[in-house]
Amino acid sequence: MSQKYLTAFRQFDKDDSGAISIEELRIILEDDDEFSPEDVAKMLSDVDADKSGEISYEEFEKLVEKYLK
Repeated sequence: MSQKYLTAFRQFDKDDSGAISIEELRIILEDDDEFSPEDVAKMLSDVDADKSGEISYEEFEKLVEKYLK
């Protein structure tokens, strides 16, 4: 596993669960005013490979590479 985005992942993972929930993702991205609730839902859907409703670190790397760079 790459450690490239580990610091950012930890900032998103507010409850230290090891995964980012849709709520945690929304809080950060929607506060930016660049992303709508629909944008955030699409991001989650696109990168949530196991359909858990949360983003693992590996899925987070994909999200950053695809949407946040």
